[in-house]
Amino acid sequence: MAKNGVSAVSGNISPIVGQKYNYKIASWYPATHVSEKIPAKVTWELFKKRKNGKFTSTNIKKIGKSDFTFGETAAGETYRLEAYLYKPEGGGLIITPKPAKIPKINKVELFYVDDTKGTLFSFMEKLRARANCVNMLGKELVFTLWEDDAKGAGHNPANRAIDAKKAKVNKDGVAVAEFSLSSALMLKAAQGEADSKLEFYVTVEYYKTNKHSTNNVNVNNPYPQQSSPKSPSPKTPAKPKAKSSPAEKKQPSKKEEKGIWDSFTESVSQTSGEIWDWAESLGTAVMEKLPTIAKPEGKSPAIVKELKIEKKEEVKKDKCLCNRNFTPEEFESIIHGLRNSETNVKRDSGYSLFGASNCKLKKEDKTIDKLRDQINGIFNKYGINTCIRKLHFLAQIYHETDRFRTTLEYATDKSYKPYFGRGLMQLTWKSNYEIYKAYSGVNCVKDYDLISNNLTYGSDSAGWYWKQGKVLSVGKRWKGPSDAPAYVKVHKPDYPKSVITYKNGDKTVKYGTVDFGLIADDDKVDLISYLVNGGSNGLNERRNYVFTLKNIFKYPQECINGQKKKTASSESSTDTVTIRLVRKWETHKSTIGEFTIDNTEIKGYFLEEKGPDTIVSGNEQRVPIGTYSLEWHAGTKIKKGLKLYNDVVSKSRAILIHSGNTSDDTEGCLIAGSTRTTDFVGGSKVKLKEIFDYVEEIGIKDAKIIITQAYE
Repeated sequence: MAKNGVSAVSGNISPIVGQKYNYKIASWYPATHVSEKIPAKVTWELFKKRKNGKFTSTNIKKIGKSDFTFGETAAGETYRLEAYLYKPEGGGLIITPKPAKIPKINKVELFYVDDTKGTLFSFMEKLRARANCVNMLGKELVFTLWEDDAKGAGHNPANRAIDAKKAKVNKDGVAVAEFSLSSALMLKAAQGEADSKLEFYVTVEYYKTNKHSTNNVNVNNPYPQQSSPKSPSPKTPAKPKAKSSPAEKKQPSKKEEKGIWDSFTESVSQTSGEIWDWAESLGTAVMEKLPTIAKPEGKSPAIVKELKIEKKEEVKKDKCLCNRNFTPEEFESIIHGLRNSETNVKRDSGYSLFGASNCKLKKEDKTIDKLRDQINGIFNKYGINTCIRKLHFLAQIYHETDRFRTTLEYATDKSYKPYFGRGLMQLTWKSNYEIYKAYSGVNCVKDYDLISNNLTYGSDSAGWYWKQGKVLSVGKRWKGPSDAPAYVKVHKPDYPKSVITYKNGDKTVKYGTVDFGLIADDDKVDLISYLVNGGSNGLNERRNYVFTLKNIFKYPQECINGQKKKTASSESSTDTVTIRLVRKWETHKSTIGEFTIDNTEIKGYFLEEKGPDTIVSGNEQRVPIGTYSLEWHAGTKIKKGLKLYNDVVSKSRAILIHSGNTSDDTEGCLIAGSTRTTDFVGGSKVKLKEIFDYVEEIGIKDAKIIITQAYE
């Protein structure tokens, strides 16, 4: 059968890295009908020659677009560019990119801490400045954060450098520096900044004082100060430009026009040579911008990888809802489908949103389009990016908001008054409001109605809670508590925890949490419901909503990830509990030692019987030093404890770890404590619970305690 489609392509086979090149269709197969010769439907795919000599796809594909920019790591590599209508055939243009002839900073951009591009920043977050370079591997750049006192665009001569960082260009041709706006710019505000918005820009320097400046960016300042007169600084003469440099071919930059140079910058960069390059662009900030949450881990893309972004746009035409926003039509069908699934809800509320009498959202926020905008935003921000994660999240908030009818709990007489459930995930209890305030900067502790009356905060608090808001004990894995209900235990939960640190007044507080997205990946609605609600309230309805949403999403049939789920629980933990006790203090009544637990921050004291060591039962003396296995004990006197045993101290002796305070409480056992004085440990029950919670979390298998001595 005669071939159809593109037979040959043309273009530069030795492109310079960092520059954009366009490739063209050179010819079509003769059998290709004229109606099929449509360049907009041609797929351009880039293949790379691997070590075994074979070409495999780089997964960079474009439909109807044939421009390519190769990053610095592509220099010297061999690629094949193929264009086709239906599928690749193994032909195409062989391309070997060449390194740039001169060092160059292509651009410097600002990013949020989740590595998405940023122009609008919160005063309470960090920014990442990323310089994309060519022919500069291993070179050190100086990033400087500058304030901008000018009203509007352009830079004022009174500008000052407020922070600087150094970073080296990596193998991908990228150098990154991170700045804290909350520390650097709050200092500026405290020095007399009157505006409620701040503007800044970043300058990147390389040898010969190569300058490359980002756009001005306005940052909302939540701490406006009284203004004070400022004396204009005299302009500094413009720095000379390096011969044959990119800067020599450009008009003066705004910063050069305003003379933005001072001794601080000179001392940080330690350069006084010639300007090599620069660039500028503008940006703004909005009043209600919330801080961006950082990704737990991940790498920033290099230039060639950025081409993959266009692939996301192509997916928009797909039926799969992974890694893209809901369209207005899709989100409307979700709302309609959920409402249609319950006759009484459809009868009472139709397709209108947030119509309950206690819901005080603005009228313009009570629309499907407004909710869609918020949902798309928090899905992008909190990594709720696959079909399965999206439908599980929607199932939970649909129930929590009484089917999208209210953002405020109906009850008014709860013990946690006034911190009732608010927002899409019904943020409840004062402690949770405090933690969300510490994370977001939103003063919802004092003005708690912000969460229920402001759709932005009500939505963001839900995304935050899903990602990192559930307060659990500090540790490595969440396996559910020992007294969990049967519908939780049957799933044998085992998910990684992360540790969150926040400030509550003068105190630094830590808690463990689990990303619900990992549980959604395993399709465990019962586990998510347990963590969200703490019980079985609405469990059947939540299960039904997941089922309904799967039908709406056509999951897993039309999901690109539906058949290749990677479960967090499949990677079973190999952690074991190891307690290390060092005996340090002894009297004629007792022995006290310090203990730690490996790979945790758990530590405290154990009070034991007096010495000397013995293996004889009934002598009311401490057991010998050594390594002991641990197992759970349940009895009539000590209902729950950890039993120590080895080849010389038998299980029958029932040497336990339990609670108490003095040697009278030991009876040959070990008493846990948080504090100590002579012959006494305090805070025993709290410390014992901390130990037991951790052992339950990790598991009792192969758990042990190692007892040594170093008496003082």
